[in-house]
Amino acid sequence: MSSSQVHTIIQHAGLDIGFFSTKFTLGKRQGPLGSELLVDQFPSLATKSPQKILPQLPNTEPLDAVVVEVDDVDYIVGKSVLSMVGAAGGARAQSLDFCLTPAYKSLFLGALYYMAKHRGGNGNLVINHMVVGLPLNTVFIHAEFLKKMVMGEHLIPCPGQPGRMLTVKVNHVIVVAQPQGAVVNFTSGLDRKIKPKEHALVLDMGGGTFDWFICNGNYAPNYMLCGAAPIGALAFAALICDRIKPGLKNQPRVIEKVDEALRSDDLTFRITGVDYNVSDYWPLVTGLLEESLQQMMMQVGALDTIDHILLTGGGAGILKKIAQTRLAAYKKIMVMDEDPVYSNAKGFYRIAEMMGRS
Repeated sequence: MSSSQVHTIIQHAGLDIGFFSTKFTLGKRQGPLGSELLVDQFPSLATKSPQKILPQLPNTEPLDAVVVEVDDVDYIVGKSVLSMVGAAGGARAQSLDFCLTPAYKSLFLGALYYMAKHRGGNGNLVINHMVVGLPLNTVFIHAEFLKKMVMGEHLIPCPGQPGRMLTVKVNHVIVVAQPQGAVVNFTSGLDRKIKPKEHALVLDMGGGTFDWFICNGNYAPNYMLCGAAPIGALAFAALICDRIKPGLKNQPRVIEKVDEALRSDDLTFRITGVDYNVSDYWPLVTGLLEESLQQMMMQVGALDTIDHILLTGGGAGILKKIAQTRLAAYKKIMVMDEDPVYSNAKGFYRIAEMMGRS
């Protein structure tokens, strides 16, 4: 990045690319209750770009997406991507090697695009400290690769001037286990401190994995007790779709509709004009949840040494229904995250602030 070019410095940034959605921070602003951290998201879905996109009709909602290039292939990512997915492509990845794929990098570039757009969208960016996360079943395997991928210079389309490219330079990167962001964000509240000798268990039900993370009040993890199961909230929707019609789970818009019904506690969801009762399929969800909690208990063992249990992640509301029954003896120390969707990204930002101070 040339020193003569105009650029904006972002001191701290948090980025959480999950199987379901990509969440990222946009910095702080002064609100009615003081300083507040701004966050945003778009679906973790990348589809190959068509050669041409026709102009939109007048008075229609503009598409909110961007075309980014990875390995000489153009991908569309962004908030409107579900309206641009073809029949043969664009399904969400749920591979353990997700972070190694071109689709993952396109989501990363998409997040940089929205960060630039929030800042005005015309000048190059320098991000001094960025924190990103991985599930606990891949963080030790892929952390170094992800760090090298994120650090350095990246080209993105200029939000303010179509046809021009911007450079985003990331100077310092730390890769952490995703649930660590949630516990850091949770304890940032004045009345939610965890004492140094106390232990917290984070149960993070994400889109593609269920992570459990144990640490003390100084955020020091016990990795021998931490782990993950390859069962996330998207698996619940996929199982229901399979029961309704084979192959239905491969349609992203249908998966979105069923997942939304589960997370919003809706009574029904509609597919091809037919209303389906969520209660008819809840036993399928319960079975997967029980399996996830069983895997956690086998690794963690007894929970009598735990002082706090935090339920977080996009599927936290679904998890809560089973956890309060399956772990009934620990309900008094069980807390639902106030902002489970953005909790990891917000925590990553706070870790980035710690990096800056140190």
